[in-house]
Amino acid sequence: MIDIFVCSKKCEFTKFLFHAVSDKEFIKVNAKKSKFPCLKCAGECHKKFDRLQCAGCLRWLHLECSPLVESEYGKYISSNSGNIYTCSTKCELKMLPFCCLDEYGFTKYVSHAKMHYAAQYQSKRARQSKIKCLRNESENTPSSLCEYLDPQQVRDVVNEDCLNDLTVYHSNVCSLRKNLDKLFETFQDGLKLPDLIGVTETRLDEHLTEIDIDNYDFEPCFSNTQAGGVGIYVANYLEYAVRRDLSLNLPHCEDIWVEIFSSSRKSRTKFEDGKNMVVGIVYRHPGSQYKTFCERICNTIDDMNRCNKNFIIMGDVNVNSLKYNTVGTVTDYLQSIEGAGCLSFIDKATRVVKRGNRWETSCIDHLYSNIEPARMKTYVVTSDISDHFSTLAKILDVNAIN
Repeated sequence: MIDIFVCSKKCEFTKFLFHAVSDKEFIKVNAKKSKFPCLKCAGECHKKFDRLQCAGCLRWLHLECSPLVESEYGKYISSNSGNIYTCSTKCELKMLPFCCLDEYGFTKYVSHAKMHYAAQYQSKRARQSKIKCLRNESENTPSSLCEYLDPQQVRDVVNEDCLNDLTVYHSNVCSLRKNLDKLFETFQDGLKLPDLIGVTETRLDEHLTEIDIDNYDFEPCFSNTQAGGVGIYVANYLEYAVRRDLSLNLPHCEDIWVEIFSSSRKSRTKFEDGKNMVVGIVYRHPGSQYKTFCERICNTIDDMNRCNKNFIIMGDVNVNSLKYNTVGTVTDYLQSIEGAGCLSFIDKATRVVKRGNRWETSCIDHLYSNIEPARMKTYVVTSDISDHFSTLAKILDVNAIN
């Protein structure tokens, strides 16, 4: 008889004629012979071997049968480390407070996780496709009053300002409570936020909760519908007053106006005497009439010009300015705005939507101002707070504005 060497019971088992059994069957048979069988090889887990116990299923595993390296072994066997070992995701879930998951619940959880990561991946791919579409469109635009800005670059623009620069940011958030965190992510790791932050489609009621930003005051205008609503955050180093007299007072339209005072008694003065600035945030609901809205906003612009006020108006007015000179109502609207005594500074797409196999671009988030272009830097920020991009205006040295 020839003696042969085998390293384990499993290898010994394979030498027999009836060895064609699966690993699962082998472990099931040999587990009965061992007091502490290894989860993988079914061999005995003696104290003299390096071994691990799963905190979820309480079964044992040789160190060499586990995916761990020897250097990681110590942190799981030390009583002071607080680390626990689990052999699978299912056992890891058992250690969580909501561990009462049956097989169906576990499968549902894993499926939900896959869907979450798939949605994130699709969102990233969609944003990349949007940016590519915008770049192609920019190449066909010979000149522009604004430029595109990545969210990572926003912090640089805001933090570059000197004492007398003023930054105003606007975003259609499609529910402020839902997307406030995304609004913060745009300025993550930045030294400071813009001086004023306007938001449209806030979808708030009068019971305001969980929408505060530290060191900012919030002024809202509510909507009578489930959609709409606007608001503006004003940094608390600026003194201001809400200008109710400038309100458009239109159905299916919300707007809020604030005047930043030059005679600031607070720590950071922006303006010299006589250099007050009015900032308006406007949301016009889709489908409401161009004509009435155009008349009211032009009258407001006339009033501010007569009072010699510098102003910035930002918001979502649902008028696609990219159709200027191709659609009569859009052409009339923009000509009326400019005829009232200001410029429309955003002339790039602020919304990109996929229709079938193609992307459709529109510019419905506008910025109007009577400040000369040489004193203004305006941007379209390719953020993904909602299906709208954001807009940013930086006024250079407000004290030098006529």
